[in-house]
Amino acid sequence: MKRVAAVSTATAVAHVLREEILSRQDGDLYLGQENELLARLGVSRPSLRQAVRLLQAEGILTVRRGHHGGLYGQRPDAAGVAHMASVFLRTRRASFADLSATHALITTECARLAALNPDPAERGRLLTFVDADAGGDARDHARARAQWGVLLAEIARSPTLQLFEDVLGSLSRYPTSRPFLLDPDSVALAWEQCRWIAEAVRDGDADTAAMLCREHEDAMARYLRDQPDDRLGW
Repeated sequence: MKRVAAVSTATAVAHVLREEILSRQDGDLYLGQENELLARLGVSRPSLRQAVRLLQAEGILTVRRGHHGGLYGQRPDAAGVAHMASVFLRTRRASFADLSATHALITTECARLAALNPDPAERGRLLTFVDADAGGDARDHARARAQWGVLLAEIARSPTLQLFEDVLGSLSRYPTSRPFLLDPDSVALAWEQCRWIAEAVRDGDADTAAMLCREHEDAMARYLRDQPDDRLGW
């Protein structure tokens, strides 16, 4: 019974600290040192430390040592989400082609929303990215293409779509998988298609941006379906 009570207390403390972190928009939120939090929250040291471990696992809290040590809130990244998503999808025997088909739906909507962004400077960022990152070998393209998708979602001003873009892009580069690699001609064609999409986004043409993006993603999905299973990285 004591262990159940301790776990319940730790969960409650984690909830209080989580809400405090999430209610603030600034990074590096200082929560206090351990003794300060024990006094403020009125809980035992084991319960506080268990709550800290829960929030560290969520990626929203870090413990710093030294003169300016203490507990700090932080913004989580997509790496932890991608890890759990990878485990889940692998237990379901998901294929790389299935990921690509889902990615097509998300990216197409991102392109439409990005073109509807009222800020011309933001819409132009995608074309600037293409101009800077086009070229390189197949591995460079795989890395830059994932970044392209995240930037597209960012311009679309959708945190939810940005998360999915980030997670799916991370899954394609996950250590247990081998990302598909395009031949040089296909890389060049893929970047040309990305440029067309970026130009439509820059021009604020939502219908064209969505159409071009769907054509690009469908072509990529067809390419993946034609690959041997051992190249899908699962």
